[in-house]
Amino acid sequence: MHSSGAIARIGFCADASGWQVPRGSLCVLQMIKTLLDRFSVLMAEGGSRRVASGARAALLKLVRRRAADLFDTELGIETAKEVPLWGLEIPSENVKFGARYSTVEPPVFLRVVDRVSINRQAYNFVDLGCGKGRALVLAARMGFARVVGVEFSPELCTIARKNLTCAGAGADVVEGDASRYEFPDANLLIYMYNPFAEPVLDSVCDNLIHWRRKHAKEGYIAYLNPRHSACF
Repeated sequence: MHSSGAIARIGFCADASGWQVPRGSLCVLQMIKTLLDRFSVLMAEGGSRRVASGARAALLKLVRRRAADLFDTELGIETAKEVPLWGLEIPSENVKFGARYSTVEPPVFLRVVDRVSINRQAYNFVDLGCGKGRALVLAARMGFARVVGVEFSPELCTIARKNLTCAGAGADVVEGDASRYEFPDANLLIYMYNPFAEPVLDSVCDNLIHWRRKHAKEGYIAYLNPRHSACF
């Protein structure tokens, strides 16, 4: 498992193609990253390695936030702002195992999905803990047979559906607890961005074992920011 993300194969899959994030946000991110790298080299050559490292980290954080804002602005949606769970009304006993809402950077998401070599037209994309729906917006443009998000916060479900409508993205949002989600009779790419802790993740794994035994299908799990990768 890598610290930033991991892909687990449930079955065997074939080939695929990709889609690119809105050009403006990706180009801005790459351009400023290049400038930051050059800045770090110049500072290091001047003997200020610690200053260079700290400045680069702080500036890169701002750049990533700006890129996320550009992505939202270009599509007329709001997915970037983090939301703590204590600020939401969640009718689930598993709320204590949930993580605050945060989301993936679009270029990172696209790189991870591109690593999964499958025919997307033959696969459903399922985002467990979809939050405001950024991954759904991205996945909806990548040629999957169906795109589904599962979210236990009614408020975040409402926001996700609004974002999907504004972005013109064809995806469904299922309001419910991921630990009780019944996976469909289809080939699956299951995506997670550290949405919950081990007790819920254990239940998800049990459900996947049941799904695999019940259906002669194939699947992958793309687990980003994997705080609980030991479950696999």
